[in-house]
Amino acid sequence: MKYDIRQSPGPLIRRTHQIGLSIFAECFKDLDITPLQFSIMWTLNLHPGLDQSTLAKSVALDTATCSNIVTRLETKGYIQRKINPENKRAKLASLSRKGNQLLSRAEAPMDYVQKKLIAPLD
Repeated sequence: MKYDIRQSPGPLIRRTHQIGLSIFAECFKDLDITPLQFSIMWTLNLHPGLDQSTLAKSVALDTATCSNIVTRLETKGYIQRKINPENKRAKLASLSRKGNQLLSRAEAPMDYVQKKLIAPLD
């Protein structure tokens, strides 16, 4: 048989993703943040003041999805946005003090998630 679902890349990648989400959920249950929210916040930590289009590209999301996540993070007080003075139609996003505090608390759990994900690999 040419196709074995237990050895095919697509199902294995999907299963790996499920396992990663499960590990993340367990480690981050007290932090009230999703993997995509973490990615956005981490990117803003490295590059404060990004416009949402650049932010979306940086985390491999479409702009509408990124905008929705940024809005949720802003509602929670983790991100602040301001109008770009050079382009009034664009908003620039940065971490708030509360966002920086959350990200500091998230570093150790994320280190554990990363180690746990790659532990089975040789």
